[in-house]
Amino acid sequence: MDSLSKVFEGVFNKIIDAYASQVAEKIKRNTNMFSSIMAIQPLDPDKYSDVFIALDQGLVKKFPGNENVGMFHQMVSQMVTTKSGETAPEINLPDPYGKNIALSSLRGKVVLVDFWASWCGPCRKEMPNVKAAYEKYKSKGFEIYGVSLDRELSDWTDAIKKDGITWPQVSDLKYWDCVAAKQYNVQGIPFTVLLDKEGKIIAKNLRGPELEAKLKEVLGN
Repeated sequence: MDSLSKVFEGVFNKIIDAYASQVAEKIKRNTNMFSSIMAIQPLDPDKYSDVFIALDQGLVKKFPGNENVGMFHQMVSQMVTTKSGETAPEINLPDPYGKNIALSSLRGKVVLVDFWASWCGPCRKEMPNVKAAYEKYKSKGFEIYGVSLDRELSDWTDAIKKDGITWPQVSDLKYWDCVAAKQYNVQGIPFTVLLDKEGKIIAKNLRGPELEAKLKEVLGN
């Protein structure tokens, strides 16, 4: 990226941040308004977790029993347990051979939980970057825990072979009903969660250069 592009990106990000901050403040003043559910969607749940929690509490109090409010409450509950600094919820699903692999079994390593699927074009496009990071940092204590949202075992295993994936892979083959995807409030893939050696969440949705930079920060060159 050239210097001019960086300048424009910086200005754009400042505008987005200012807008998000204004939206957050308005929602804080209207935590009992149903329309705030739509207004809050663009906000980063990690950065504005207090706003999500406040809105959830306000809506549950005013609209008890409402289906949409109930769905929002469930999302916020999951969000709270998967925000930065929290211990990552356990995942214990079978690998392609039917043997369960627990996420907690990788404690002591920096772990990237990678939600993907064979049918996901952006996931497959990103895989070379993930693979490069794995090859560079594996010897320094980096591991990847792949969680596939596939439905067919053959599609999943074919993609593993074609993409040259050598790190642990698990799936319950339930597509978007994947229990782990629900636990981590996965709204789209690819989606990643980076854990420290104690299993605590330190970053989300890192890709390409961002993943490389974070791993360099955590594990060194």
